[in-house]
Formats: sequence, C-alpha cells, structure tokens
Amino acid sequence: MQLLSTITYPFVTVLSGSTSLVIKLFRLKKQDEPTVTEEEIKSLVAQGATSGDVEEVENKIIQRVFHLGDRKVGSLMTARLDLDWIDLEDDYYTNRNRILESSYSNLPVCKDGIDNVQGILRTKGFYKELTEGNHPEIASLIEPPTFIPENMTAFTLLEKFREKKSKVAMVVDEYGSVQGMVTMADLIDALVGEMEAPGTEEETIVIERNDGTFLIDALMPFADFIARFELDDLSNEEDISGFHTLGGFILHLNEQIPNTGEVFNWNHISFEVIDMDGNRIDKLLVRFEDGLEKSKES
Repeated sequence: MQLLSTITYPFVTVLSGSTSLVIKLFRLKKQDEPTVTEEEIKSLVAQGATSGDVEEVENKIIQRVFHLGDRKVGSLMTARLDLDWIDLEDDYYTNRNRILESSYSNLPVCKDGIDNVQGILRTKGFYKELTEGNHPEIASLIEPPTFIPENMTAFTLLEKFREKKSKVAMVVDEYGSVQGMVTMADLIDALVGEMEAPGTEEETIVIERNDGTFLIDALMPFADFIARFELDDLSNEEDISGFHTLGGFILHLNEQIPNTGEVFNWNHISFEVIDMDGNRIDKLLVRFEDGLEKSKES
C-alpha cells in the first residue's frame, strides 16, 4: 500500500482539480460549455463507460473523485478506538512488542495518553534498526505530527499533505482530542477501492440476503453507505452531520443507545439493530421499502 501511495501521489494531486481534468479529457472547451455541472460530467462519463469509450475502472475512479470532494476526513480515518499507538511512558519491550504485533505501517507515538501525540513512527525505520542488531530508541525515530480538524475535506487534506510533504495526519475534534488518524493510503483507497494484501480475505461489511435486505457492519462509513446505495438525493434533503459511521447515524436518529431489535426509519429505509457490542452498534439489518431496488455488486 505504501508503494501504491508513492506511485499514485501525483495522480491523486492532479485529481483534486477533477472538474477541469475531466473537461480536458473529453476535449470540452470552457468557452463552448460555460456551465458544465458535476452531474453532467458524471453522466457523460457513465455513458462513455456504457458505450465502451471509457474503461469501467476509469468510470469508477472519476465517479469516486466527485464523491471524494464532498467527504470529510472523519469518514476516511482510522477511528481512535481502532488505532494502534505507542506510549513513551511504557518500557521499551512493551512498545517493541506493540510495534511488531501491529499491522499498521504508521503509529502515533504519545506520552501519557493518546491525546498527547509526540510524533509519528514509520515502522519500517524501526524494523531496519532491529535487523541491523540495534536497540532503536523510539523517540529518535518519530516525525513531527500533523494535526487536522475532523471536518476538513479530503481535497483540502491532499493540499495539506503536499504542503507538509507528509502522508499521515492526526484528526482532532474542536477540543483538540484525537479522533483518529488518516493517511495518503486512505485517500488512495477511497479513489481506487481498498487493496487487500495477497493471501488475505476481504472483510465483508455489506451482505445482501435472499429476501432483498442487507446485513451491514455499523462501522461502515456513512458516506460509503450513501454512495453504495446511491442515496445522494436523500442525504442532501436535510442537515446530516456530527457522525461518521452508519452506527453513528442511528445514534443521530435515536439520540440514545438503542437496544437489540429496535427499528428506525429514515426516508423509506428501515434499520434494525441486530447486534450490540457493549454500547456500540455492531450489526444492522437494512430494508428498502416501496420496492426500491438496491441490489448491486458489493
């Protein structure tokens, strides 16, 4: 994934000017088409994919570019509860084992708690020191942290990465509390789809059942849910903010911790809480009413 990020960094940066890029790709002159809308461009690209003039993978990436422009980094980040991190207050061997056991290539290095981030450790540097027989001092290997607000847009983050010459940022709320971490790899995933390492199984978060309902992991980013089921028109009808996941959306609707079996309705869509993990919503059963056909490839 690190290699993919490096190779595609210029590509992603260029895509941040997506509208102009697509206009140029289709040789549309601005003086001839002074008011080309996003929907018109998306429709044109989709038609090109249908006719075979545009590769399907190109169509998907361009559609995702427009979708990415509306997304906040909070919907792309690895959430605080899912982060692996190092505490300088712990002894060397405890931290070494955490690094060796982690699947992440970038780890926040903190002091006396995750909200006091000292820097970012690139684990490959730590591994290199170990293989050379050294006893690496973690504090000497960290890079200065970049902090960004959780409501920053993905395209603004791209500019921030270019400005800072960085590929990792810590996401904080209005009080400065760490909410998660976002990387260039997360932005790449949002554009080209998540890349699974060889030999690993893809984690399914949307399962379509025979009766037309969908079993969905509540940790699914709400923006991905909207895109997956093409619900942009519904989401634009009202102010929906203050959360990042589908489970967070249910809490937004209910304003309290739900119980297993509770059902919530929104715009002819029902959400049934199938499983709870403590106070966290784990699984939801989603049903589209009024004959809405939402079946498509995951």
